[in-house]
Amino acid sequence: MTDHKKEFIKLFNRTANYVDRYQLFSDFIDCATGAIHNRFVHCDDLEEKYLECVKRYKPEDMMNMSRLLTEVVMGLDQKFCDFLGDIYMELALGNKWRGQVFTPYHLSQLCAQLNYGGQFQELDDRPFVTVQEPACGSGSMVIAFAETMLGAGHNPQEKMWAQCVDVDTRCAQMTFIQLSLLGIPAKVTIGNSLSGEFSRTMYTSGYYLFGWSTKLKEYGNQLKEPQLGQRQDRKTSQLTLFDFDLAS
Repeated sequence: MTDHKKEFIKLFNRTANYVDRYQLFSDFIDCATGAIHNRFVHCDDLEEKYLECVKRYKPEDMMNMSRLLTEVVMGLDQKFCDFLGDIYMELALGNKWRGQVFTPYHLSQLCAQLNYGGQFQELDDRPFVTVQEPACGSGSMVIAFAETMLGAGHNPQEKMWAQCVDVDTRCAQMTFIQLSLLGIPAKVTIGNSLSGEFSRTMYTSGYYLFGWSTKLKEYGNQLKEPQLGQRQDRKTSQLTLFDFDLAS
């Protein structure tokens, strides 16, 4: 079985050596975000970022950008994982000034299984579950939740709606890319969940492909929208980083 993460890193390390590694990764994320997003809804800003990248790189390096995305697609097709989050940390690209350390995927799996694994039976009589992640990182917890849900016999493409926020643009974009490639219906917002200041919202491919516009309109009055200030757990009065609710 091909290790697509290793293939990604090998290709990344021999691409555009005249560019800083963080800049290269950021440009790759910008290009991938634009390619996926503009397949469904055109955005001039994302298109402009892509064209800026084309000017900065040699043709062979732009070709490698598409090959890098292929490795991400194949890696996520192989199994549920936090492909980009693992790559980001392995390449030591995290922002140390923000204490940016992503949760290892196996811990996200454990959290999802321990906290929610026994509750999916309620979906037998409910249309879908909503997941709210106000500090999503690269989407590890949401991906693990979807995997746990699928293991319980419910298709997340049909029965899961995720709302994700992150203050870091690259992190939010990584979440958008991975959830889109996994077919997970979601709204991904770049912004600060505590202050309520936001700059961009993107909908994943699953939103468009699996009829979620109609579904959300039908059950919209029953959904609990994420509180875009500090979320309080009633029992502990602590900030809740991951929450979900069932539509009736």
